[in-house]
Amino acid sequence: MDINDMTKPWGLEVDRVELVFGSSLNTEEAPQAPLIMPPSLPGLEGLPGPLQQLALQFLSQNLPQNKPECSLTVMDELRTPPSPQSPPSPQLPPSPQSPPSPRSVQELLGAVKLLLSESLVNRVQACFQFHISSENHQQQSYFVDLRQGSGTAGPGAAPDPDVTLSVSDSDLLSLFEGTLRPFSAFSSGRLRVQGDVKTAMKLEELIQLLRK
Repeated sequence: MDINDMTKPWGLEVDRVELVFGSSLNTEEAPQAPLIMPPSLPGLEGLPGPLQQLALQFLSQNLPQNKPECSLTVMDELRTPPSPQSPPSPQLPPSPQSPPSPRSVQELLGAVKLLLSESLVNRVQACFQFHISSENHQQQSYFVDLRQGSGTAGPGAAPDPDVTLSVSDSDLLSLFEGTLRPFSAFSSGRLRVQGDVKTAMKLEELIQLLRK
């Protein structure tokens, strides 16, 4: 049991100990043989001689015989070996930056004019009138007419618009930046619509084109 207490941490369990005497020695006739101590191995220092002999016998049976010298290495299994360093990844060229978002209603109107086309008119087929309020309670009117030709846009009132949209200047910029969706603005009351709501939602075509 005492031996087991010391060998179990090695993964060894001793279930039997045999003492075999080949012949009885007479201490008066035969000199006492010297006590043979096993060579010291790393990791076994401090153990009694019999336990070192037991460990050496176990190691001699499990290590290759063609090696003249054997050693015992104590490893820390809890510490993971350092992983080889991977070569640095190649640097990719910087992606082209998107144009800055309009910071005012006038800049937004200029950006919209650049996007007017017959293709956009064919997809939308509607005229939008905007009544825009600012923080100092000033009112401004703009229109985007996408009913014929390549479309037109500018300040003022459009003749016979399909829908009239009332919104603040900050929310209008958020709509065209994509941070505020038209339906969400309408549902929350930040966008007031006079006319067909389904037609007003066609404004999403122009918003998506502006974001590209």
